[in-house]
Amino acid sequence: MRWIRDIALLLVLLAIGGGVAWWKYDRNQSDSLVRKTATDTQRLEREIRFRAATKAVALNPRGWPATVDPTWFDTDPPVNSVVGPAHPWVEVAQEDEAGLMHPRVRMTLDEKVAGFWYNPYQGVVRARVPVSVSDDQATAMYNAVNLASLPSILWMEAPVNVPKPKTDAEQRQAAAAAAELAAQKEREQQSGVVVHRKHKP
Repeated sequence: MRWIRDIALLLVLLAIGGGVAWWKYDRNQSDSLVRKTATDTQRLEREIRFRAATKAVALNPRGWPATVDPTWFDTDPPVNSVVGPAHPWVEVAQEDEAGLMHPRVRMTLDEKVAGFWYNPYQGVVRARVPVSVSDDQATAMYNAVNLASLPSILWMEAPVNVPKPKTDAEQRQAAAAAAELAAQKEREQQSGVVVHRKHKP
């Protein structure tokens, strides 16, 4: 009977050892996916900033690309590895989200929620995270992939006041006013030169 107990104890120890080894492997895999997602999130935002600076694509009135195109990256676009490929690539923020630095929905609650969120009013990119067993875990992962410091994944962000861009008519009016002001200054300078020459002995 003792040998049966020894075998049972051995099996228990093997199961525990296997469980620990699997836990370590799974954790290492998760950490690797978080690091890759953080890197790809920064890569996507850098490319957007590059396109804005070089005016390589059509820009919105705020000077940012209105959308993002995976062809910018040839065959290696950034990937949100923590949520997987089943989700849409990027969601472009709507006008009512212009003042936000983070999406209102930060977890991929279903497969219709995109892995990345891009705010073309601020030029920022955020990576979403999968639903976790606890809000603390989701918060920690979200902060890690976005280099952020949110107090909670459910934190309600107060939008900043983003001034509306000028319309085309307002831009033309401002340009005309600036041109008129420059012309007036030039006339004043020329008038001053004439007066000076007029009184020159």
